[in-house]
Amino acid sequence: MDTSKAGGNAEAVMSAGRALRFVIGSLVLAASMLGAIGILNFRVDPFQHYRLSSPEDVRFPRALQRYINPGLARNAQFDFVITGSSLMENYDLAEVARLCNVTPVNLATSAMSAYEQRKILEVALRGRQLRQVVMTVDFNSFAPPIDASLPEITDPLPVYLYDDNPWNDFPYLLSGTVAMRSLSMIRNVPVGRYSTDTNRAWAWDHEVEFSRKRSLHGVDPADINRRFRQAPRTLEHMLASLEANIIPLISSHPNTRFTLVFPPYSILVWADFAQRDQVDVSLSFKRLLVQRLATLPNAEVLDFQVDEAITHNLDLYTDIYHFSPAINRRIMDSACRSDPLHRLSLPAIDVHEQKLRAQLRRLDLSEMFRSSPG
Repeated sequence: MDTSKAGGNAEAVMSAGRALRFVIGSLVLAASMLGAIGILNFRVDPFQHYRLSSPEDVRFPRALQRYINPGLARNAQFDFVITGSSLMENYDLAEVARLCNVTPVNLATSAMSAYEQRKILEVALRGRQLRQVVMTVDFNSFAPPIDASLPEITDPLPVYLYDDNPWNDFPYLLSGTVAMRSLSMIRNVPVGRYSTDTNRAWAWDHEVEFSRKRSLHGVDPADINRRFRQAPRTLEHMLASLEANIIPLISSHPNTRFTLVFPPYSILVWADFAQRDQVDVSLSFKRLLVQRLATLPNAEVLDFQVDEAITHNLDLYTDIYHFSPAINRRIMDSACRSDPLHRLSLPAIDVHEQKLRAQLRRLDLSEMFRSSPG
């Protein structure tokens, strides 16, 4: 018998056994670590996916709105929804509750597309009877592909957080990045900027200045869009997005009142549209949207874009799009009262359009910038 060969076989078997034990041990260790991360993220639940955070632990980082809002839509108690772009973030829910006699939630998201509006409202409306939804109609929200975010949003929408399927929550539960947030909350370590005020989760008005000087800062009167880099829009695509993302929500929830708001961009936005040949596209979309919603008795449209007292007063803005909380309050008051002054119905479309075109014809950009302080 060749003892050296037998010894070699035995040594090979032992080596293979050690390798197998190492692999099994590594797998067990990895599974244990993943299990610990999953338990940690489930118990802390920093995105409030399974339950609302306690008042002493709650954190609302605006950078994570797309991750936290579906949890709010699923778990909060409300009968009234505010949603839309950053134009709808500066609300105090306690004030809205008093003003409208409702239990509100704010599901606004910066740079929100029509697709994202649909996804968050599907969560909010799932198995719940709402009194009213107040939502902005931002022209740029209808510019990207029908089922996509705006181009400036590079991270894909975490759609697994927007459904009721627990089996696709693993990207949340097993995420090391989420675990770091969970640990920071347990140890009360600040990470980034966030609000802890449940009534003003997404508000940013305290961080900026509203003034004529600020609103004109960095704006080139000869090329207003140079700072904002908004892409051109087509009417056909905007209408397709409207039909895919907004109309089905309204028609499938006939007992919920939907108030769609054309927000009061400053007149400089319309000057930009004129420079880029986007005025006709925008007004045609508004007209066709009103005509389409006229067939749905639970929908109404409010138009603040011809309210010259707002749109020409640049002291109410921090840039050419974003207005002060005083205007947010006026919008909400009008939405809750179905204010006839700003209601846009079929008979009023021509008048609104004529007013806006007349304002544009009278606008003297050189004078507006020349009279700007600083």
